[in-house]
Amino acid sequence: MRDPRLTPLSPAPPDPLPPRAPGVPPLPARPQYADALAWYERAVEKDPGDYKALTNLAAAAAALGDHERSFREAQRAVALDAGWLKGYFRAGDSALRLGRPGDAAPLLERAAALDPDSERIRALLAEARDLLRGRPEDVAACKEAGNARFRRGEYAEAIALYSKGIGMCGAGAGELPVLLLNRAECHRQSGDYRRVVEDCTRALELDATSVKALLRRALALEASEKFNAALADFKGVIRLDPNNRLASEGMRRMHVAAAAV
Repeated sequence: MRDPRLTPLSPAPPDPLPPRAPGVPPLPARPQYADALAWYERAVEKDPGDYKALTNLAAAAAALGDHERSFREAQRAVALDAGWLKGYFRAGDSALRLGRPGDAAPLLERAAALDPDSERIRALLAEARDLLRGRPEDVAACKEAGNARFRRGEYAEAIALYSKGIGMCGAGAGELPVLLLNRAECHRQSGDYRRVVEDCTRALELDATSVKALLRRALALEASEKFNAALADFKGVIRLDPNNRLASEGMRRMHVAAAAV
């Protein structure tokens, strides 16, 4: 059961580059991307050398938020046709969304060479180069860069930056609980509730009185239909913050859910 209060991760838009080649069907409306993915999978299975279908497969995967697969399929496409503009664009865009500007830059440079007039490609290439020049090298910079990505709804990129900062923190506290909670919120916005619970639990191990960690974990447990565990966390929030409206509402929902079982 998805928490209706969460903002879903916005999928990448369809390829904005030149018109598709004749015979390659367009990507359908967003609710049908899963069907499109299956359609292009069958097309590629039938003809593994169809680099255009591979690129559309990559675009459908990106629209569903699977940028790792999008990157992989687009790489397959350009391996089949070294002059395929859309393949380089799609691979570079996906690498950037994965927080890998080092992979993105050469792909986007190749795309820019094939289409020097594309403003979209030039903008993505500039972003990749900026990231490489100003790659955050300390915890505070990772946090700041991650926050900027989060505000733009770029959750995968924010997760990569928070993860880098977490890796720099070691076992001590410092910024670690904040980074864990920030990453947990990215996972929550992306619907990855298991990882929300993991990050909030780690944050609570460092600070057992964190209302934010308890509340965020409670909401993730509720969305995962683990109602007893969610109720325990909502109660924990109320013990620490008796006037917390979200926790009070959560407790009421858990009692309703328990009565319905």
